[in-house]
Amino acid sequence: MRKNLIKHFSAALMLISSPLLSEFEDDIYSQEQMIKPDQQAGAFRLVGNFDVVGKADINKKGYKGQDVQFSSIGGEAGAVVLYSICNREALFLAVGYSHQKIDWDENPYFDQDNFDTASLALRFYSNRLKDWVWQGQIAINGDIEHYDFGRYTNYDLLLWGKYEWSCNFNLHAGFFMETGMRIDRIYPIVGFDWKFADDWMLNAVFPTNISLVYTYDCNWKAALAMRFFDVRHRVGEDEPLPRALVAYRNSGTELSVTYLWDPYIEANLHGGWTLGGKLRISDKLNHHPKHFKLDSSGYFGGEMIVKF
Repeated sequence: MRKNLIKHFSAALMLISSPLLSEFEDDIYSQEQMIKPDQQAGAFRLVGNFDVVGKADINKKGYKGQDVQFSSIGGEAGAVVLYSICNREALFLAVGYSHQKIDWDENPYFDQDNFDTASLALRFYSNRLKDWVWQGQIAINGDIEHYDFGRYTNYDLLLWGKYEWSCNFNLHAGFFMETGMRIDRIYPIVGFDWKFADDWMLNAVFPTNISLVYTYDCNWKAALAMRFFDVRHRVGEDEPLPRALVAYRNSGTELSVTYLWDPYIEANLHGGWTLGGKLRISDKLNHHPKHFKLDSSGYFGGEMIVKF
């Protein structure tokens, strides 16, 4: 029986925090997992996640002694709204909330450091084609504190396919796209996963799942992995730089431990060290960007999925 993958990327993914999709999800909460409708566990699922990145020094002339700290916490509730057993296809609808903090005490461009976002996502899953598993998502993300739909809303699009080359080797292809708020980015999804031993799997799917996973037994597994953070927000109009756009991007290597009570619960704790990120600030039209390189720092987080 084929093992299927997805998120939610959220982000975060998320992936979330998206890791890129720190929020389309990894370990258990990232784009590397495909949502497979599970009739034994039920059609509903609840997701919670958090990440805290320690203070990272700004590596830029004139900003000596200043640092940036990032944190994110979020949740999601969703359900399978359409399920075709014959065609092995499903639609999944989810609503979510995330709170992110970009803490820079000496920030000369804006004082706001807390950002609250509500999300609505429609995902599909398909195993109709022989040897293929496809997943996709359309997500709308809106700032809770600002009701200007045109200026404070952004969108995520995902299309991701997995081809079963052999019983132990799969190929991956697709794309993840961010748009809205005058920030447009597209990431190709490309790579493979390889179960080269009974207890070991190598995932090399950029940029959603880069990990080496060891399965101890049916309840526990551990991984050496990469995590991606990619978030963007717009500040209020009363700031020194009105309606400025801010993007925080980072990546890190980590060790993680995951507990599974199949098919009802998955829980994960992870911790690692970032490789050095970037804070980008631009005006309301996304012009005249300022780039701030961030040094490495430690981080930790956790994720949980409950299905019923």
